[in-house]
Amino acid sequence: ELFYLAADGMLTAVDVRPSANMLTLGAAQPLFKINVDPNKVLRNYYVASNDGQKLLVMSPMVNSGASPLVGVLNWKESIRSGR
Repeated sequence: ELFYLAADGMLTAVDVRPSANMLTLGAAQPLFKINVDPNKVLRNYYVASNDGQKLLVMSPMVNSGASPLVGVLNWKESIRSGR
């Protein structure tokens, strides 16, 4: 399977099958839209797992006024100590 970012910003998948001395390509299957300009992509914004079942996608924030994501480490200890 081949994944690529189409001109309309859709992450797209195509089945690829080797046959004799050539490759046979299936129909393009749009998966979902990524919030990047496909004409200005300078690096990979996505990676597929080895089995092709999962995709990790990096997408810029759409709403710059959104609250930041905060991770709390050792939160159980904070509850016990009353902090």
